[in-house]
Amino acid sequence: MDKSKKPWRNKNWNGQVSKVCNEIYGTLSMLRQTQDFLPKDIKQHLIKSLVIPKFMYCSEIFMGCSRANWHTINVCFNSCIRYIHSLKKFDSVSKHVNELLGCSLENYMNYRVCLFIFNLMKKKTPHYLYEKLFFPRFRRSRMLSLPPTKSSKQHINSFFVRGPRLWNSLPSDLRIIDSLAIFKRECLSHFASQKAQK
Repeated sequence: MDKSKKPWRNKNWNGQVSKVCNEIYGTLSMLRQTQDFLPKDIKQHLIKSLVIPKFMYCSEIFMGCSRANWHTINVCFNSCIRYIHSLKKFDSVSKHVNELLGCSLENYMNYRVCLFIFNLMKKKTPHYLYEKLFFPRFRRSRMLSLPPTKSSKQHINSFFVRGPRLWNSLPSDLRIIDSLAIFKRECLSHFASQKAQK
């Protein structure tokens, strides 16, 4: 079959990223109508309630995004920061970027991936996802083995390849924590200390 007739061969997340960002820009456009009348804490609450869930919905798919996609996502996120702080379009947001989520948006999504894997390992449910994790013979360190390697880019960028790699990159004392509350606190602190990729 002609490769040109197999669109999945060149599948990327451009369309999904554009769709999410366009929805967020639409929401921001409405919020800006009252921007000058609201205090900072209310604007922050509105962003967390109305906009951040749009970023977070199925956010695991963003793991396989290109850096160009991530640039688009971060530009959109920076617009949210500017709304909260009443900054102009080209004002720097660098000193505010960690205030909303405790770390950069990309690191926050990485935190959510690790939290998802933590809960999956602890609860072993849903089973159809838990069975996709590969454990080494000795589980004491709670490292994960990577699934059998396939050559396709989609497989390499899939959640159950990139997710375990991200999990294994956590400090060993963080991976062996049993308490959900402590893991959430320490894991977020870990990603807050990490620099976002360029």
